[in-house]
Amino acid sequence: MTYRWVATFLFAAGALLALGAMILGPFGYEGPSVAAGGGACVLAVLGLYPAFASWDEPEDLPEKEEAQDGENSAARP
Repeated sequence: MTYRWVATFLFAAGALLALGAMILGPFGYEGPSVAAGGGACVLAVLGLYPAFASWDEPEDLPEKEEAQDGENSAARP
């Protein structure tokens, strides 16, 4: 498990909690809304460490296919 995966998980969980807080607040559920907002803030702070720790990790990008024998790669469908 890499730091990038942990940071992504914490971001997704925090985003869901923040969205829940934004939905619950206008409907009058202030207690759960504040709790979800606080939880989102805690996850955001916890996500800072793995996010900065994975800053220098190499990206897992697929290598680009190079055109062979003079074929134009832009002409491919």
